[in-house]
Parts: sequence; C-alpha cells; structure tokens
Amino acid sequence: MEFDLHSRVNTALALAPAALAADTNGIAIDTLGFNGLEYVINVGTAFVGGGFDVTLEEDDDDGSGSPVGTWTAVPSDEILGRLSDTIAAQVIITDANKVYRVGSIGKKRHQRAVFTETGTISAGVIGAVAILSHPRDIPVADQST
Repeated sequence: MEFDLHSRVNTALALAPAALAADTNGIAIDTLGFNGLEYVINVGTAFVGGGFDVTLEEDDDDGSGSPVGTWTAVPSDEILGRLSDTIAAQVIITDANKVYRVGSIGKKRHQRAVFTETGTISAGVIGAVAILSHPRDIPVADQST
C-alpha cells in the first residue's frame, strides 16, 4: 500500500465492550487537534429482550463543569450517516457480530455516544471506538494500546 493512514488518525475508546443492561453514557472524546470524528460501534452477541438507541452529544468542556457546560445533542445536520436507520433501528435481537459507523462534525470540543436501552435487555454485548481524523498537525504521534 502506498498511502499512510496510520500517521493521520488517532483512536480513543468510546465505550468499553460490555454486556450493557441500562442506559450508558460513552466516554468523553476530546477532539482537540482533529477536525473529524467517526464512531465505530461493534455489536458482539445478539441482544435478548431489546436493543439500544444510539445518540451523539457534545459539550464545550468534558462534562466536568469547569467551565460550566452541559451535554447537548449534536444537531442532526452535523451527523454523518443516518443514526436512526443504521443504529437505533437495528441494534436489536438479530444484530450479532455487526459493525456500524456514524460520524460527527459537531462544533464543540468534547463528544460522546450515548446508548439508551430499548426494552429490557437480558443479554448482548456492545462497544465503540472513536476514530479522530484530519489532524491539524501530522504525523499523529504513535499510540500504544
């Protein structure tokens, strides 16, 4: 391969893979130094009894309140991909071993994915990774995982 993606992206854990059984806020992603954000949402084992609606939120701070900030929904015209079709309508009982992606061009520095339970889930595993792209400075520092 001739093109170098490795030096032009960074990754961050957005939601540790887990058997979620309740509404869960993903980890705050600091987008400082990057102009693009894509979430890769991984569904492991199929859900039993429901699924998850996935929404994206943003905040000027990291949610810590310093400076005072409040998480708000990323406006729909700043979401790349159709969340309602590709995520919320499909993360259900038949979605074992699937991967979905959705991007955000939200204008605030901190972003997160929010997973809202639909139904009463008794089994199922889901996780997410954030891919930060279009860095202001390249190459992006190498990461150890």
